Amino acid sequence: MLEDRAGTLWVGTKSGGLNRMNREEGTFERFVHDPDKNSSIGGNEVWSLTEDSAGRIWVCHIVGESSGLDRVLKDSGRFSRFAHYRRNSKTVSSNAVTRIVENPSTGNLWVLNDGGKIDRIDFNRTFRTVNNESGASRSLSDDSVLPIIETDDGSIWLGTKEGGLNRIDRANDRATSFTSDPSQPNSLPRNRVTALFEDSEGILWVGLWDGILAAFDRETEQCARIFQHDPNDP
Repeated sequence: MLEDRAGTLWVGTKSGGLNRMNREEGTFERFVHDPDKNSSIGGNEVWSLTEDSAGRIWVCHIVGESSGLDRVLKDSGRFSRFAHYRRNSKTVSSNAVTRIVENPSTGNLWVLNDGGKIDRIDFNRTFRTVNNESGASRSLSDDSVLPIIETDDGSIWLGTKEGGLNRIDRANDRATSFTSDPSQPNSLPRNRVTALFEDSEGILWVGLWDGILAAFDRETEQCARIFQHDPNDP
């Protein structure tokens, strides 16, 4: 569900497409997939909705009949589809898209795909992909990506379910991973990263499984401080 900047309420459904509410009349306009119309929504199962800083509304589908990602053309009620094509590496990397994440300071949009692939949208309708490649030393460390942020210095940071923390090199879209190492006390204490946040002082805070919070020093590439609940110290 999404309320856009104009106050319009959009409701995604499991199998009934996308609905736009008319607040004055208390009615809904329904948008469903039509295989004969390229301008219809790409799938009837809506997984998530996002409005970016430019007011564009993005629709993500885990199971898309024709695409995993659509942009709503609000004035016309039509949709611009972004579909995966195996023979075109500049298309979105999957038709199973979970969500869109934006850095408000740069306007960059990142597409999270089911299966651990990450795309950055270039608005000439092309996509740059970062993914988890088995055996590749500079790919993502896990195929399940949880949080993603773009920090003020332009760095991309990803948290994963089992592969720790990843930083993306913007020059070549390769990943550097930071994982838990029991022999290194300043490494991440866990490999499941559940939250990422950059504060006003530029500190990268990493939320981890088991209720652990770490302040990650990006210069030393180590945890500067680690916080964990102690039941004996309320």
